[in-house]
Amino acid sequence: MGVNGDYNVVHDDVGDWSRGAIPMARPVRVFPQPGLLTHPMLLDDMPRRVAWLDLAALLVLMVVVSEVIERAALMWIDADAAADPRVIPVLATLFRGAVLTSVVHLTWRRRGQRAASVGLCARPWWAMGLLGVGGGLLAFLTLFATMGMLYLMDPGVIEAFQDNPEKIAEQIPRWPPVALLAVCAAVGFYEELIFRGYLLTRLRRATGSAAVAVILSAVAFSAVHWGQQVPVIVIPLFGIGVVWAVLTLATRSVVPAIIGHTLFNGIQFMGLYYAYPDWR
Repeated sequence: MGVNGDYNVVHDDVGDWSRGAIPMARPVRVFPQPGLLTHPMLLDDMPRRVAWLDLAALLVLMVVVSEVIERAALMWIDADAAADPRVIPVLATLFRGAVLTSVVHLTWRRRGQRAASVGLCARPWWAMGLLGVGGGLLAFLTLFATMGMLYLMDPGVIEAFQDNPEKIAEQIPRWPPVALLAVCAAVGFYEELIFRGYLLTRLRRATGSAAVAVILSAVAFSAVHWGQQVPVIVIPLFGIGVVWAVLTLATRSVVPAIIGHTLFNGIQFMGLYYAYPDWR
């Protein structure tokens, strides 16, 4: 700018430019660096206060569904009269998953967000599939490594782990393998959507730290399985929760974790199905 507020000009006597002055000030367009490109799953446009509110609402909803609605619904079911009483826990799990998934879906739609904000995106599909298989195998590796470390600290802990398959079998109905795998897929979908797609992303936004979000989401994931299996299993489950949380943040998709979770549960269920003939 000049002293009087005018643009500095450059005169050129060559060609068409000789007929006028060309302003040196021109519009500036700023392009983000490739490494700074954001993703809907990072929720960078969500205020932290809103993220905290979503977390509080999810906590209240999980308590209400598990301790109030679910118990009230199960009161109308006569477990003693059922052909297989073990179908009751499965129905309760599927009911809980349906309610939580529906509420989470309504929440992100109400906020004008896309499915990608909870990680429901997979491009390319083949890569997400391979990562999911790797996530399932890594979950087993984490399970065995954690059990090994616990055994080194206390050899007696193996006895507690040996009781876990029977405890799981007590909660699974005598269904054919296809039906059991369908349950594994449903549980894998809803748990990953809730714990990694919704809880993890909002913890990251609320706390401002991916590491804190990974740890807290893994703690929550292991805690909800406390009463379903032997208590010591929460330690390996915490490690598995960390693996799937890191996988979700790294891929910006919850699909690999869903595939890995489904494989992890499915292999266990099939092992129980063929290892316990009386259970069938």
